[in-house]
Amino acid sequence: MKIIIIGSGPAGLAAAVAASGNGADVTVLERLPELSVKLRASGGGRCNFSNTLDPLAFMEKFGRNGRFMQDALNRFPNEYLLRFLEENNVPVAADDGFHYFPVSGRAADISSAFRRKAAGNRAVFRTDAAVTEITEGFLVKLESGELLSADKIILACGGKAFSSLGGTDRGLKLAEQLGHTVTETYPALAPVMLKESWISEHAGLALPDAAIEFGKGRNKRSGHGELLFTHKGFSGPCALDLSGEIAAGTAKENEFKILFRPCAEHSVGFWRNDLEHMRAEGKTKLVRTWLAKYFPHALADRFAAMAGAEESRCCELKSDSRDKLINFLGEGIPLTVSGVGPMNCAMVMKGGVKLSEVNPKTLESRIVPGLYFAGEILDLSGPCGGYHIRWALSGGFLAGDSASSL
Repeated sequence: MKIIIIGSGPAGLAAAVAASGNGADVTVLERLPELSVKLRASGGGRCNFSNTLDPLAFMEKFGRNGRFMQDALNRFPNEYLLRFLEENNVPVAADDGFHYFPVSGRAADISSAFRRKAAGNRAVFRTDAAVTEITEGFLVKLESGELLSADKIILACGGKAFSSLGGTDRGLKLAEQLGHTVTETYPALAPVMLKESWISEHAGLALPDAAIEFGKGRNKRSGHGELLFTHKGFSGPCALDLSGEIAAGTAKENEFKILFRPCAEHSVGFWRNDLEHMRAEGKTKLVRTWLAKYFPHALADRFAAMAGAEESRCCELKSDSRDKLINFLGEGIPLTVSGVGPMNCAMVMKGGVKLSEVNPKTLESRIVPGLYFAGEILDLSGPCGGYHIRWALSGGFLAGDSASSL
């Protein structure tokens, strides 16, 4: 059986190992001059490829679409991935108790292990092999004009994010050529840009556990974590993890608002009680000095000024300034989003091939028998922290095994 896998990222590599291990004649086609470019650059070249979450908790991080991954995660669970790497001379560790990395700190060790295993099973890897068309009967046309034939095809081409590392819409266009629907795509795990000019004045400052929320009712979204101020807005896990949803919201609304709370842990009640304590005990202490217990001095000064209390003492704070300050801290500071990304700055893409058109038990197309999907090309996006590569590997194993077993 001839199987062509398009894409040499984690999904394509895992598919190649699984399919070649089942005896299939496997060819992996990579558009770029080198294999696995984005994978080798992930995590600053260190590659946080997984985490310690169990499948249920893992799927929940992908929102409503997460359940689609259940079969892949159950068939090829975290333990399978860890064992594969260990058996192929890539020791791994979760030194912080959550994020898995290769002990060597080299992402290239992971891609090399998969390539060696697949090549040992006689899989062939071709670079500079951009696919322009897939015709009926699975004739694959390359940009060079060469035609290749296959019995099965696995699209593991990734998405549009990070074009400098190979991101492209070519795979999505191939899926559409074959009759599949591609949902709207947005940058995800990307910087969030804001209209408020004061944000840029604090570029470089970080908050250890801030919160962002937006939306109402069933559409309400929130998250917390480390937040970094940039020259254009926010970055860091708190902003990155929500950026795909924010991008989608921004595309639909001219004035998309978010609420920013500088300390996720503390509610309105905490700030009111603590301030009252300072009013009673702090006597002549300035409001900004009190705030500096919790935030960098520049931000403490900023929050005091926003409440009209830049030079006010805690014991003299007027009620309107007190209420404004407590609301800012406990309920959130409203900010207006000017954009997310762009896509070339995004780590992943939100959106992709419509999941209802793919069988989650095999990752085979419900529209074109013999066509399979794996990885970022599918409409699944989650937070940063080893989620996307783990899903790509488990999904790649499932697609490769299914394609070569049926």
